Amino acid sequence: MSEKKTTIQFQIDLNSLKTVGKITDGESDSITDDINLQISRSLKNLFSSGFVDWIPDFNSHIENDNHIKAYELLENKKWTLQFSKELILDSLLKLDKIKIEKEQRKNFLLIIIAVASREANFGKVENEIESFLSEFGNSIEPEMKQSVLLSKGNALAQNGKINVANKIYKDVIKNINSSAVDKAYAYRGLAKITASKEDIIQYHNLSADKFLEAGKKQDSIKDMVYVSNLYEKSNPETALTLIDNAIELYDSENILDKEFKAELHHKKASYLFTLNQFKSALESIEVSCELRANLIGNEYELYSSHSVAEMLCDRLNKSERKLYHSNKIKLLAPTISDKEFDLQIQIQNNMNKKRIIDNELLEKIENSEFKLFKFSVYIFNAVLDKSSFNKQLEWLDKAKILLNKKEFYNVHFSLYYFTTAEVYRNQKNVPEAIKNYELSLDYNPFHYQSIQNCGAILWKNEMWSKSRDFFRKRIDILGESSTLSYALGRSYFELEKYQQAFNYFRKVSNELDGVDISKYINECLKKDLDIKLEQSKLEPQTKIPISINSFRTTLAEFSQSISTKSRMYFWKNDSGKYKWDSMPEERGKQFLINALEMKYGKDSIEIFQESIAGAGIIDLFLILRGGLKIVVELKICGGAGYSSNYAISGEDQLVHYLKNTSTKIGFLVVFDGRLRDFEKGFKKIQSIDDLTIYTTAIEMKPKIK
Repeated sequence: MSEKKTTIQFQIDLNSLKTVGKITDGESDSITDDINLQISRSLKNLFSSGFVDWIPDFNSHIENDNHIKAYELLENKKWTLQFSKELILDSLLKLDKIKIEKEQRKNFLLIIIAVASREANFGKVENEIESFLSEFGNSIEPEMKQSVLLSKGNALAQNGKINVANKIYKDVIKNINSSAVDKAYAYRGLAKITASKEDIIQYHNLSADKFLEAGKKQDSIKDMVYVSNLYEKSNPETALTLIDNAIELYDSENILDKEFKAELHHKKASYLFTLNQFKSALESIEVSCELRANLIGNEYELYSSHSVAEMLCDRLNKSERKLYHSNKIKLLAPTISDKEFDLQIQIQNNMNKKRIIDNELLEKIENSEFKLFKFSVYIFNAVLDKSSFNKQLEWLDKAKILLNKKEFYNVHFSLYYFTTAEVYRNQKNVPEAIKNYELSLDYNPFHYQSIQNCGAILWKNEMWSKSRDFFRKRIDILGESSTLSYALGRSYFELEKYQQAFNYFRKVSNELDGVDISKYINECLKKDLDIKLEQSKLEPQTKIPISINSFRTTLAEFSQSISTKSRMYFWKNDSGKYKWDSMPEERGKQFLINALEMKYGKDSIEIFQESIAGAGIIDLFLILRGGLKIVVELKICGGAGYSSNYAISGEDQLVHYLKNTSTKIGFLVVFDGRLRDFEKGFKKIQSIDDLTIYTTAIEMKPKIK
């Protein structure tokens, strides 16, 4: 019997600890598939708790008052922390930092901050961060100090100290020593402590840009998907565009990227389904199935994709494709022998169909040990069960009893009170609805729907004094966003307090859907002739950072302008034949510089020409308002001396430049003079390792009359 060799490659995402593998050499069969599955499960179990099996020994040293030995064990095992999902922060905090030496204390506090970051629990280590800054803040590298200050901002925000956190985040963003990654996280921090949807979107967009600048594509995509979720109901086209842009950022050859890309196609399919675009949804989910096929460790995800595909095929009467996906589901089901998974699938199927959890499934859930499943089902049934008001209250009571368990956090309390408020709102019990919305916000001040729905009830019932107090409290906690300033201004306006209304209306800096703010301002001036003009504290629009989306829009406008108005400046007529005029790339560069300065103003964009990067010279290195750094390469395409290959070589040049500069974002601008094949050979977005390249092609073929 000949020996059979199979090579498997696994990739691990250290942020999520997702592990995905693939056979890279050899063939798959039932025996190797089973072995591969066992390896994958072993890895997942290892990451669940195997890497921190030293924690009992650590705790034992602490109990014996041997804090130095505990620290030495931690120092020896700290490499394991990045691979573990186990929550260990509480154990580490038992170490008395006063009982170890100064350098040990410094390292210990840095480890504590890192673990708090991984567990998303900065609030617990506010004192430790302050202790580190007090003792070591003046002796560490400036970039590290900004990272620790960012952690302090996160701790303050989690502990409800919003105003101080807001200042720290903005200081980190402005500081020249802050890395692009820290600035990205600071923007995320700002997004978490504002209740204005417009501001949340803006901060997440800026965060995505900074992550791209740092080459952290997965983090950038998280922000893009978050914004896409916010647009899902109000602007589904924008939501889909964001998902498509995120998909373009993944490298299709990378094993983990295939799984992440499949996840986005799955999400895109769900968007299309809600828009009743079933055919397009099926196309997208089948791409997800194809990307996930033949990978190891993603069996649950592949099962989910085939399940959605089966449902869509049924809806579209595609019986053959439905049978194909049904067979795949049957083959996958035995590989996922997990009680939690089985229950989750059954619950999810009911929720997707917006169907009350029936008694048979409810009995299985209630007899299980999964308290979060129980809580989710009780909340879900409370919303859907319209059989009687008393029945809805019974479901809520069951959820409330569970909240006393340790597994639940503020977010669950907030959801419980929000759901209770919704139930009372539907019963037209306004006082109880308002009370529960406010309780929801006590546990989660950033719960956007509670703010929105409570405000709507107050306005609908013309409870303007209560509305004034409600929105004034929101501003005290969250700050003066445009949305909240308008809401408080409107409350004062209806109370005929026109000076106060005027003051808040003037603080509205963003356009709000369906609101003509100038109309309200003029009405205030008409109704109160003694209104005094106070200086607005909000930053003017010219201080808002320039985003990648804004820059891409500007390049599109530049492309349109050049193509329709200025293209013939680049050509000369030589005996009836058109040829490029002398130095067309230099001319294009000057046109672009002028366009950027006119669009943004000279004070809002720093332009460095002919900068050296590695063995080449960059056409343009730009620092946009807000600090975003990008490299621009310009190429001529078509006509004598400027072949398609010459223009495409601009991509290789950009790759070289980006590897030798402080940014990972490049723009290729191609003046495309080909008579045919406009844009051929160019991709609008390219992902190369940690680099991102955007391409804008400008139609330049000469107009021959």
